[in-house]
Amino acid sequence: MKSINIAIFQQYLRIYKADERAKFERKYGEMPDDWYGCHNGDAIFIGDNTSVDMIGTCYHESVHFVDWLLEHRLGVTLESLWDHTELRAYMVQWVGDQVRRYCCE
Repeated sequence: MKSINIAIFQQYLRIYKADERAKFERKYGEMPDDWYGCHNGDAIFIGDNTSVDMIGTCYHESVHFVDWLLEHRLGVTLESLWDHTELRAYMVQWVGDQVRRYCCE
């Protein structure tokens, strides 16, 4: 598990890769066997699936984390996300890159 401090938000992102599934499930709850990606609060799990582009999964789960972070730390609601698209886009890019580097390289 890799823990990344996002200091400006006073929040850590915890990233779990395929061989850390059991550790993720102990902390965040069991997932169905066919799940290869999951976001739960401050954490993202990226598994492996030979029929799916896992890099895309890194960014998919990063969107969920960023939305959670914006709501959790800034009070941004789903209805007001459209007022923050540039901030959201940069955050998804940065978070996705962190997840991809740990899980897919």
